[in-house]
Parts: sequence; structure tokens; C-alpha cells
Amino acid sequence: MHPEMKALIEKAQEQYLKSDDLLRFRRHVASLAQRLQAYKVLRDREEEIFQPIADTLVETFPNESQETLERSLKYWLSAMRHCAAAMLASDSDYLNARLQWLTGLMGARDTQEIDRKIDALLRDRVAATLSQKQLAVFEPYLKKACQHLSKVGADDRT
Repeated sequence: MHPEMKALIEKAQEQYLKSDDLLRFRRHVASLAQRLQAYKVLRDREEEIFQPIADTLVETFPNESQETLERSLKYWLSAMRHCAAAMLASDSDYLNARLQWLTGLMGARDTQEIDRKIDALLRDRVAATLSQKQLAVFEPYLKKACQHLSKVGADDRT
């Protein structure tokens, strides 16, 4: 649960919420509907988002093994799912923890070029799939994941 919401609920157990607290609560609840819609679209159209990315990777990187491309796609698919869950819960700490875990799984790989390509394609596909309002609530999480994952392994080469 979002820390601010948790604090408001705990506060409401002790006393009635003041007007400014109610306004914050109302904003959070109103944004929940938008976050839920975005989550459903991402869930229902996941294949529609990732299949063109997979096709482009095969064309762009013909000398890479299928296993390498599939592994990279799986990491990014996992990242998008974690972004969606974090967005739904409005919890960036959850995303940070999952990105650290995912970074550990990805390890020192030499796939930065593939990852940069997936990053760009994924941002484009998500922007084409979500409405502007849905994109507004999802994009901060996706941006954070893209920045984080695009750097994996880059520090090992410098």
C-alpha cells in the first residue's frame, strides 16, 4: 500500500481526517481508477506490445543468438510487469526493490545495445498503447526502469 495512504488510514483510526487530508485521500482514490485502467490495458495487450519488439530485435540483431534475445526480452517483460504493479500500488519503493533484484539476475552481460533498442521500442509501444492519461500515470515507473536497466553491465566496461 502507498505509504501516504497507509498513514492517512492510520490517522483516520485515531481521529476524523481534516479537509486537507480528505483532499489527499480523494486524489489518491481518483488516480486509482486511472492506474487500474492502465494496468488492465498493459496486462491485456502485453503480447501486442512485445511481439513487434521481438520481431524488430530479430531483424536488427541477426547475429545474436535467439537465447540472448529471448533472455533480454524476458528481463524487460518482467520489468514492465513490475512497473505496472508499482504503478497500481503507487509504490516506487516496490519498483526500486524489484529493479535491484532484476539487476542481480541480469548480471554482467554484454547486451547494452540490445537493451537500448528494447528500451526505445518499449517506450514507443507503450505510448502507442496507453491513452494520454494512462501514460501519465505509468510513464514515471517505466522511465525509471528503462534508465536503470539500460545501465546494467555498462559500468563493468568502463
